[in-house]
Amino acid sequence: MQGPPGATVNTKNRKGYERWKQTVEKAARGQWPFERGLLTVEQVTVLVTNYYRVARDRPYPPDVDNVLKPILDGMEGVVYKNDNQIFRVVSDRFNLVAPVASPSPVLAEGLARFAELFYLRVFWDEEQ
Repeated sequence: MQGPPGATVNTKNRKGYERWKQTVEKAARGQWPFERGLLTVEQVTVLVTNYYRVARDRPYPPDVDNVLKPILDGMEGVVYKNDNQIFRVVSDRFNLVAPVASPSPVLAEGLARFAELFYLRVFWDEEQ
C-alpha cells in the first residue's frame, strides 16, 4: 500500500475510520495477487509493522489496537471472506528515530518515499 498511514484513526472518529478502511481495501485490491473474487477461506495470520515518527502534534506512538481494526476490516472481502478467519495477528511498531536495519527492497522504497508507513503481510496454511 502506498501513502501515509491512518495510524491515529480509531472507531471514535467514524469518518476517518471509514476513509482509512477504504484506503486499505483499495490498496489490498491492487496488491492481492489473485483474480478479483478469489479469497482465501483458510485461517490467516496477519503481520503488521507500523513505522512511525513521534512529532509535536503526536508525542506518543500510535495505539496498536487503533491501528489494527481498520486494516483488518479493510482486507475483509478482498483477502479473506470473513475476519473470523484471522487466528493470529502480530503487530509491531517501530519508531523511525533509528534507521531500519536491512529492509527489503519494497520496504526500503516505502521508507524513502514516506515519513510513515505500514508493512503488511498475510499468510495462510491450507493444512490448518
